[in-house]
Amino acid sequence: MEGRRLIRHAVLAVLATGLTLACYSMMPGATPMSNWSIATAWVSLLLLVITLMIGPYNVIVGKHNPISGYLRRDVAIWGGVLALIHMVLGLQVHFAGKVWLYFLYPADQQHLIPFRYGPFGITNYLGVIATLMVLYLLYLSRNTVLKRYGVQKWKRHQKLTYFYATAVVVHGFVYQYLEKRSLVFVVLCIVMVLAAAILQWQGYRRSKAALRLVH
Repeated sequence: MEGRRLIRHAVLAVLATGLTLACYSMMPGATPMSNWSIATAWVSLLLLVITLMIGPYNVIVGKHNPISGYLRRDVAIWGGVLALIHMVLGLQVHFAGKVWLYFLYPADQQHLIPFRYGPFGITNYLGVIATLMVLYLLYLSRNTVLKRYGVQKWKRHQKLTYFYATAVVVHGFVYQYLEKRSLVFVVLCIVMVLAAAILQWQGYRRSKAALRLVH
C-alpha cells in the first residue's frame, strides 16, 4: 500500500507541477510573481474540486466509498500544498513585500480603524482563515490522527473541508472582481464550483435514498 501511495504522490506531483506551469504560461498578470500566485490558486482549486467529487462519484456509481480513501486524501494533500504556496506567493504581489498592508491601511491614511474593512481587506482575512483551515485539514490527513480521533470524531472534524471550500470560492471570486479578471476565468470558476456542488448534491441524495431502503 505504501509503495502504491508513493507512486500516486509522484504522479500527483508531476501533474500538479505540469498544470501549474501550463496555467502560468496562460496568465495575464502584470508580473511573474502575480502569474505564479494565480497559477497555483487555479490548480489548487481544481484539486479541491476533484477531491470533493471523488466521494459523491463513488456513491453514484455504486463503488465502495471508504471513510478516508487514499486517492481522495492524496489529491487533497496536493491541493492543500498548492494552496499554501499560493498564500506565500500572493502576499508578495502587492506592496513590495510589506505583508501587513494586506490587512492594515498605510500609516499615512486616516481611517476610523486601522484594519482594512473593504472587500480587499476582508477577502485577505478570509484567505488567512482558509490557510489555517487547510493546515488543520492537512494535519487530519495523517493515519495516526484518524486512529487517535476515531472514525466519528474524525469525520466531524473533516467536515471543515466544506467551510474551507466555501472560503476559497468566496476569496477567489472577490479577487477576480477586484483584479477585473477576464470573463473566461470567471465562467471557468463558476463551472468548476457548480460541477462539485451538483455532484455533492447527487451523492447526498443517493446516500439518503440508500439509508431509507436499509431502514
